[in-house]
Amino acid sequence: TGALALGMLGRYETALEQITLYLAKSDRKGRSVHGILDQETNWAYAWSFKGNCLFALREVDRALDCYRTALSFDQDSPEGHLGMGKVHRLQGRAQEAAAALEKAATLFELMPQGHLTLAETYAELGRWAEAQSECEPFLRACPDSRGGLSLSAQALLKLGRHAEAEAIYRRLVI
Repeated sequence: TGALALGMLGRYETALEQITLYLAKSDRKGRSVHGILDQETNWAYAWSFKGNCLFALREVDRALDCYRTALSFDQDSPEGHLGMGKVHRLQGRAQEAAAALEKAATLFELMPQGHLTLAETYAELGRWAEAQSECEPFLRACPDSRGGLSLSAQALLKLGRHAEAEAIYRRLVI
C-alpha cells in the first residue's frame, strides 16, 4: 500500500524500493507478507507496478523485464499487457503496442488510461475510427482531459465529422 501511495505521488524511486522489499518479503518462507497481512500476493500486479515505476524513471528495458515477469505469473494480467503496450509504443512498435493494449482493454474494462493509450496508438497507425472509438470510454471516465478531448477532436476531423470536432475544439479554447 505504501509503494502504491508513493507511486501515485510520483515518488517512483522510493516506491520502487518499497515494491522490491514487498516482493522479497512475499517470497520468503515463514513470516512472509501473506502470514503477516493475511493476504495472497498478486505477483502479476506487483511486478507490473514495479515495471510502471521503472518506466516512469525511464528505465525501459528493466520495465519491460518486469512486465514480462508479470505476464509469466498471469497471462491475463491487464496491467502486464498495458505495460507491454506502453513499452512497444515508446519503441515505435505500434502494431505490437496496439495488440497488447487491445488485450489489456479486453481484460480490464475499467481502465480509462488504457483506452487513451490505445486511442493514441490507433492514431499513430492512422486508424482514426478506432482511435475515436477508444476516446469515448476514456472521456466518459475523464471528461475534462485535455489530451483525450484533443485526440478525439483530431480523430473526428480525420473522419470528416467537422461539426463534432469544432464543438470539442471550442470546449478546449474556453
